[in-house]
Amino acid sequence: MPVRNGQEFIRAGIASLLGQTFGDLELIISDNASTDATRAICEEFAERDNRVRYHRNAVNIGLQANFAKVLALATAPYFMWGCPDDLWDASYVARMVAVLDSRESVVLSGSNAANIDGDGVQQDHFDNVSAYAPRKTGPRAHRFICTPPGGGHATLIYGLMRTPVIQRVGFAPPGKVRDDNRGYYATDLLTLFRLIFEGDFHVADETLYFHRDLFTGRRGLQRLAGLASTFRNVHGYYGDLRTVVRGSALDERQQSALVRASFMQELRFYPAYGRPLVARRIALRASGDGA
Repeated sequence: MPVRNGQEFIRAGIASLLGQTFGDLELIISDNASTDATRAICEEFAERDNRVRYHRNAVNIGLQANFAKVLALATAPYFMWGCPDDLWDASYVARMVAVLDSRESVVLSGSNAANIDGDGVQQDHFDNVSAYAPRKTGPRAHRFICTPPGGGHATLIYGLMRTPVIQRVGFAPPGKVRDDNRGYYATDLLTLFRLIFEGDFHVADETLYFHRDLFTGRRGLQRLAGLASTFRNVHGYYGDLRTVVRGSALDERQQSALVRASFMQELRFYPAYGRPLVARRIALRASGDGA
């Protein structure tokens, strides 16, 4: 669980993980120099539950570097990132462990997901089954490339993975974790795409993971501004997808088809997602949330 200034929801997030029916787990928390009550909350849990390992960075090392840090600290055979804002069905870990235990070809096991708001009320449903349905690597990579990035399929980055595999793949393309806190565009999607070429995915056709969406009010406007700034990185993202494809074991015909698909999706990205983004920002300002 990488976190920075997560006092609002981290207590519920930690409790959701420690309350899993699969109890043989370790919760590694990397506190990225929080300035709120996050440290006190985490230390409270660590004192009363020896499954919690709390680490604190002396300075803010950036979001993506902190994600990479908890991965480096992991020693168990299976690994899962946990967002401090989110919640999990109590059976989530047990069910994902059972899949990895029984199917050696599977490198990542997850489920459908849903957005919840600050009060825990469900807002949207993410059909990860459809996004990752194809069994073979080439078709699954093609489906991934052609699935709109706003469809929520990045939530599968919080699935359960084989630790040696994800540690070899890493959380970001080599050399791409930046020093500033903006990080690198769509690292979660790039990581998932690279995992596609490492083995099979299993996605349970049930909503067992709940991602807290805080896209409202002033914090929502800040996030919109951040999303707008990422448009200049879109070409780099699709370029990285093409680099992964060209370095894969797929034959030349399959590689060419995926590269063509990536160029087509890149061309569609700007008009498809730029206009709704600007419209949403204007609507928020008109409602007074940006005052």
